[in-house]
Amino acid sequence: MKTENFFEHKNVAVLGVSSKKKKFGNYIYEKLLDSGYNAFAVNPNADVNNEIKFYKSIEELNNISSVVFVTKPNVTNQILTNKLPDNIKYIWIQQGAGDDETKSILSSLNIDFVYDKCVMMYLEPVKGIHKFHRTFSKIFGSYKN
Repeated sequence: MKTENFFEHKNVAVLGVSSKKKKFGNYIYEKLLDSGYNAFAVNPNADVNNEIKFYKSIEELNNISSVVFVTKPNVTNQILTNKLPDNIKYIWIQQGAGDDETKSILSSLNIDFVYDKCVMMYLEPVKGIHKFHRTFSKIFGSYKN
């Protein structure tokens, strides 16, 4: 799947947002909100947070088609092997959120996915260190849409 296709859908669940602010899932969640997306934080273990409404699972969200995984690979694999809701059509596996088993599971699903790419390098507007990283990735040929 091309990365730009993922961003055509405005309702996005982010699995791995934490009640602790300085986690990478939170940066992705905030960037989606700042970029005009309807982002939904999913974490069954998150503490109550006045700034973020947490959902316990993606099954609670019937209005989304896109999911970003910012979880440990074993958690990613567990969620992927359980039946995903039928409304989920697009999956993004953030760098570090997957492993060889994840790739195998994704290949068996009839779902479009992006694997092992950093959302922050593709979600416009790209700023700061992510813009720098994207520029170098383009120069050295590892940046692919």
